[in-house]
Amino acid sequence: VPLNIDGNAASVYVTGWLKRGPSGIIGTNLMDAKETVSSILQDIPIFEQKNKRGKEALYEKFHSQKTTVVTWDDYQNGINATETSLEQRRHSSQPRNKLQSYDELLRAAKK
Repeated sequence: VPLNIDGNAASVYVTGWLKRGPSGIIGTNLMDAKETVSSILQDIPIFEQKNKRGKEALYEKFHSQKTTVVTWDDYQNGINATETSLEQRRHSSQPRNKLQSYDELLRAAKK
């Protein structure tokens, strides 16, 4: 991974266990993800200075590669809503029932 002048990985963003090692819980991963997205958004002006088109170019790249994008709203209104719904939980005292597969997560995100 190429490093920038500050010794950080240039344009490489990670979250969850890749960011801090195999520790933490779901809530920790969510906070990591928010922090990572914040870093990406802060770096957009740097990308644009390099004659890149910012997030529009990123979305075009995802689309051209047929990559499914899950936004924060998709997570909140789809995945989180599904996992915490009474119908999804096995017991009323259970806070959520995690979706187990990538396909389940995508279906929930795109409801």
